Amino acid sequence: MSDERTEVQRVEKRRRAERVSGAQAAGDCQYIDKLLGDIESILNYSESKTAFPRYSAELSPEQRRSIEQYVARLREQILRVLDAQGIAAQQAPIPALHAITVALDAIGIEIEELMPEHMRGYGDLPEAAAKELNGIVEQLRGLTTEFEGYLRQAKLKSTKQV
Repeated sequence: MSDERTEVQRVEKRRRAERVSGAQAAGDCQYIDKLLGDIESILNYSESKTAFPRYSAELSPEQRRSIEQYVARLREQILRVLDAQGIAAQQAPIPALHAITVALDAIGIEIEELMPEHMRGYGDLPEAAAKELNGIVEQLRGLTTEFEGYLRQAKLKSTKQV
């Protein structure tokens, strides 16, 4: 009876270890996927028309395509690893429109911080500069309001399709 119990304990211990290693593999693969997403962000950021560039766009179109292909191949391999381990790929928990809306809300807060009354901590602001800042804020508000309207329409369309 003790041999049987020992065997049951050994099997249970192995199953527990497999679950832990599977969870570890999933976590490692998730982190690798995040880093691959960072690489994609760098590619996209370097090609964007950002006002404050962080990365230069020195990659040729051929180099960019090759990097994108390597990223895709690595992701395909990750999916094969997860499948072989019996680990289901996760569904995206956060809708893209929601994430964009939240980012736009943060942009709205930052636009408000450009108001002359919020700039007092930097010293006295000449009347002409205050007027110019108010104009800039109004332009930015107008664009973000337009952007918010577009997002609302996009959200309505996507909920109708679901």
